[in-house]
Amino acid sequence: MNDLFSQAISFETAKKGSVSQLLVALASNHQADIHLGYAITQLATLGEIRVSSVFVNPDYRLSQASSTAPLLPDQDSSSPAKSTTQSGLPIPFSYYSNQCAVIQLSAHQPLAQLIHWFKSLEDACHRQRSQYTQDPQLANSLIKSRPSSNLVPQNLAYPNNLASPNLVTLDIDVLAIKQDSQQPWLAIDKRYPFKVHEMVGINELYPSA
Repeated sequence: MNDLFSQAISFETAKKGSVSQLLVALASNHQADIHLGYAITQLATLGEIRVSSVFVNPDYRLSQASSTAPLLPDQDSSSPAKSTTQSGLPIPFSYYSNQCAVIQLSAHQPLAQLIHWFKSLEDACHRQRSQYTQDPQLANSLIKSRPSSNLVPQNLAYPNNLASPNLVTLDIDVLAIKQDSQQPWLAIDKRYPFKVHEMVGINELYPSA
């Protein structure tokens, strides 16, 4: 680990305690400017927030090249890239817009409660969960049956294939925590080592990291 994140904590242990500061990773591959903007606005209600620039890179899960590909400042990435399965079938995937944020909470809060709230922010953006992605008809029927939310713009164009497992409106992940402001950062063990696009955002927030 680097000097800034010299210690780690298991995700399950971290969820049992409270935190004073958070380092989170945000991602979206559909109308990212709207969804990331919405997330930052909501996260700012927790306390003081610093955010990195938005960078774009391929879906790391489907592109082996993404670990070395250069990250680009946010741009129009509406044309999906392609990878292939072992059988040679094409897998369409889009480019993600990624951003990191450091939040100094105005008061200690239980991490489990914050994570639950983060999931509610994703749901407000019609984030699809894995249990629905195998049944697009069910997923899209759930979208249509959900009550309108006054938290996100109502003019978003949610496509018919929103149930695709590769389409992510908003993803919020906790990378590291501080249980007290005077204590060192604790990296969430299952998130470390951080991915390349996460390190780009972290290095911008902490140039000496």
